[in-house]
Amino acid sequence: DDEDVFFVSEDGLIIAHRNPSLVIRGQTFTLPEADGASTGLNGDRVIVATRTTQLANQKLFIVAQTSFENANLIARELLTIATIIIFATLAIAIVVVSLVANQLVRPIIQMSRVAQAVEKGDLSARTDEKGKGEIAALGYSFNQMTDKLQKTLDNLRANEARLAATIQV
Repeated sequence: DDEDVFFVSEDGLIIAHRNPSLVIRGQTFTLPEADGASTGLNGDRVIVATRTTQLANQKLFIVAQTSFENANLIARELLTIATIIIFATLAIAIVVVSLVANQLVRPIIQMSRVAQAVEKGDLSARTDEKGKGEIAALGYSFNQMTDKLQKTLDNLRANEARLAATIQV
């Protein structure tokens, strides 16, 4: 079996195991100094983890061991799960960033197109003023500026027409 959990006393005597014959024969287990690669109960190289617990006045050690193959399988499964989570998180982040960027960039692009139209002489071009942020305020100011330019130009044309009519009389 690839996995095993058992209780060991301070002197290394196995006091609880799923195989009762180990307890009955008084099998001992040498506790490793640290968790990790060690010699297992059957003498094989395994991954061992121990925890200490107190039962009345007796100190006990809970020992869990698993084969290297099983530990590697668990590590690969965890790596696969972590990779899936990372890529799913990355995909969600890309979608969220794209949506937010689109919300920020779209009004700026539209305002740039309107500015190009005004540059070409179309003072009737207007930008979208929807929203509450700085972009909407900029759009409002831009539209106010083009309105004033249009009125100024209209006044200039009207004055020019009056002046031309005065000169011809």
